[in-house]
Amino acid sequence: CIDSTAMRTIRHYYLVIIFYLIAGPIAALTYKLLLLCNHAWRTELKPNSAFIKPLSGLLSILEWLPVRCFIIVMAFSLNYKKVRHYLKHYARFFYQKNSGWILCLFAANLHIQLGGPCVYHGERFKKMRVGSERHPEPNDLIALLALLKRIKIFSGFLLVLTWVLSL
Repeated sequence: CIDSTAMRTIRHYYLVIIFYLIAGPIAALTYKLLLLCNHAWRTELKPNSAFIKPLSGLLSILEWLPVRCFIIVMAFSLNYKKVRHYLKHYARFFYQKNSGWILCLFAANLHIQLGGPCVYHGERFKKMRVGSERHPEPNDLIALLALLKRIKIFSGFLLVLTWVLSL
């Protein structure tokens, strides 16, 4: 729940804004529609399905630079040293690199393990865990929401600062 909330928030909210700012409304809409198709098809198909691989690959390419830039900027305002450590030890080995970067940011700041094995349509997939600390507990969802609020405030501040400097 925590990892999916973190990844969905970054992808469905912040990356759409980044695509809008960099490439305009058509790029943001295109990215959002591709993302929605990917999520809709995952309810019916396994993540390693040949049908979904081209779409996942395209999204991975589109997200590559924006995810990394966003995570690095957010890490500077949060727990940079630990995020950098997690990126070095976990992100490059994660099954989906962009998701690994996102989970490293949240695992480092929430002091919990994220990711790990999951079940899709009755089949268990072995996936790497990010972090070496304790497993998530229900109270960590409250901490996640507080962290997302801090990220929202900081990113809003950066957006306003960028706008003021561009005048």
